[in-house]
Amino acid sequence: MDSELRRQVLRACARDKVFLRTSWRDITPANFPEIEEQIIAEAALTFYSKYEQPIGSLLRSAAEDLALAKKIGAETKKKLKDLLDLLQGSKMELVPVQALQDRVKALKKISFYEHAVDEILEVHEKGQLTPDVLSGLVERANKELRSEEAVASDYLEELENRIEARELFSTDKLPKLMIDPLDEKICAIGKGHTGLVLAPYSAGKGLFLVHIDISYAMQGMKVWHITLEDPKDLVESRLDSNITGIPMAKLHLLPKKLRKRFRRLTKQMHGRIRVTDGTAGGWTISQVERGYEQLKQEGFEADAIVIDYDDYIVCERQFKGESVKRLEFDDIYRRLTQLAAKLNVVIWTAAQGTRGSEGKKMVTGKDAAEDISKIRKVFLAIGVGRDPDVENMTWLYVCRHRLDRSRFGVSIMSNFANATFYDRESTLSMCKN
Repeated sequence: MDSELRRQVLRACARDKVFLRTSWRDITPANFPEIEEQIIAEAALTFYSKYEQPIGSLLRSAAEDLALAKKIGAETKKKLKDLLDLLQGSKMELVPVQALQDRVKALKKISFYEHAVDEILEVHEKGQLTPDVLSGLVERANKELRSEEAVASDYLEELENRIEARELFSTDKLPKLMIDPLDEKICAIGKGHTGLVLAPYSAGKGLFLVHIDISYAMQGMKVWHITLEDPKDLVESRLDSNITGIPMAKLHLLPKKLRKRFRRLTKQMHGRIRVTDGTAGGWTISQVERGYEQLKQEGFEADAIVIDYDDYIVCERQFKGESVKRLEFDDIYRRLTQLAAKLNVVIWTAAQGTRGSEGKKMVTGKDAAEDISKIRKVFLAIGVGRDPDVENMTWLYVCRHRLDRSRFGVSIMSNFANATFYDRESTLSMCKN
């Protein structure tokens, strides 16, 4: 492998779950000529083999521990630091994961064939070339070069690995939605997972996504909000109103109060929310990925991506027939889940409910417009309904949760004038009554 390809492979080994799932057995530290590369490869591959998760931000500490154990010299330590800075930085060009997988497979085949030829020549010179030797070589080729390999692990022998993995990726460490009735019953989603808000027209899916922006930011996460439907100034007004408690209709009348409350409350968030206006259209999943990498180069590495909403995401494949829209959504959601795993981020989006869901309190998976299968593709899906008899009462129904098969609904109070999706005080007051 040339140096650029080696760096791309090392970067993928450290952060790309999709790449690792298919290619990690094709790579060994011995594939890399430099000691610092071998250390990084060993750290990343060992971590994945144990936890089935990319090592991510733990790469530096794991690589440094390996370097210490191997007693490498000062010059190699500097090369290791420089390479870690490059791999964990934002200056490397983005390479499609499928192209990288194909290249690794091709190089493995070339390497195997070269060694096979050398082996045949060596045993031939020694007069030891027999049908059994050739048969063994063919058997190894069939095993090592197969395109798909079913890998089975010993369930009984890996208890300790599972215990360590559960501690490392504990659900207690997952970000909360900061909606008490939901957080008390379920853990939400973490990095590598996708979430979906399902709601009919004007039921509050946009406000729910703004609520997610703020709740994640309050927990120390960096959030990138891509608005594909509502203009950027409307999203920013919702954020201003939600953060300060000033009704959206009065934001322009109370600039001093807005500034005062905004400064006081945003000290806890420290510029953790970025908003991109994508209402001009043309946004594909690939463009979302490119935008993420561009923001990372600018110093903003998002922990969560919020896309409002799925109907405006452009499918990158072209389909024909009567079920075009369903096939497009199938492709879009498949790519969304892959992107969440690849970038190791939380991704939230929203979906429009059917006309029949308008006015319903409990919006379920059956109310998904176009394609109900989108509910099955995400990790967590929450339906949003409105109570027609109680002002500002919102009903949340858990349509899908991969860790909990139970389906349930909870009621909360909202304050749509203040762009507040979850009004904690009003909800508590309602519960007491």
